[in-house]
Order: sequence, then C-alpha cells, then structure tokens
Amino acid sequence: MPPSSAARLDASAYRALRGLLLGRDRAQDAVLAFVRAETHWPLAGALVLVFARGRRRAWMRSNIRMTAAFAVAKLLSYLIGRPRPRFADCPPARPKDDDQSMPSTHATVAFAAAVSVPPLVPAPVMASIAVSTSLARVALGEHYPSDIGVGALLGIAVAWALRN
Repeated sequence: MPPSSAARLDASAYRALRGLLLGRDRAQDAVLAFVRAETHWPLAGALVLVFARGRRRAWMRSNIRMTAAFAVAKLLSYLIGRPRPRFADCPPARPKDDDQSMPSTHATVAFAAAVSVPPLVPAPVMASIAVSTSLARVALGEHYPSDIGVGALLGIAVAWALRN
C-alpha cells in the first residue's frame, strides 16, 4: 500500500529538519547536550521543594500534571505502535531503547509543563523550552513532526484537564 500524502509530507518534513544536523557534528553535539540537560528537571524540582517553600504546592500540582501526561503518552505510544523514523540516508543521531514514536512523550511532557509550570517560571520561557525540546527530537531523528504535534496537543489537553 503506497504511503498517503500526509505520510509523505511527514517524511519530507522529517528529512528537512533532520537534515539540519546531518554532517554537522558540532551542531548535533550541541543539540544532544541540550537534550541531556532536560534530564535535570527532577533536580530543579528538588531545589524548588527545598528553597521555594511558598511554591511547593504549585510545583507538586505541576508535576502531577506532567506525570499524568507522560503516562497517557506512554500508553498511547504502545497502543498506536508507530515505529520511529528509519531512513538510510537520514539516520538518527543516537539509538533509542524503544521503537514507539507516536506520540512523542518528550513533546507531551514539555507542553504539559508549558501549561502547568507558569507562574513558577514565565510562560514564554516554558513555551520556548517546549518548542525547542520537541523540534530537537525531530532534528535528532527520533520522531516524525506529526509525533511531536500529537504529543504537544496531548500534553496541553492533559494539563488543562487536570487544572484545579
């Protein structure tokens, strides 16, 4: 069965974004460093809990929303079962432990954070982090653009559904 026009568009957009880093090792290393820095979110949370006593409750609510968004995204990714992009001329920057691509859990959590974390962190900062986190996943060859689009919508929806 030939790919649909939406699938061809998704693959073309993937190749265009992934192509921005292919052959540019320093740029790719910078994006990988940014992606690794995202794993320090729990440390930021611990610092808030220790030092920002008046904001602990808001921080906990934000983390509940992000955790719920992650759980929903993980479940959906297993149910949908869409494999990650695989193109010989456009390989990923690093191997992944799983093969679930839709929705992107990183995009889901990043956009849930963009909705949940303000006013603890200014909304434009959180939106910038969500967008850059999501685009980095495509540029590194881990997701199709539609994976991050669905993840973004899912993260926003879950965070809004769980607001107060």
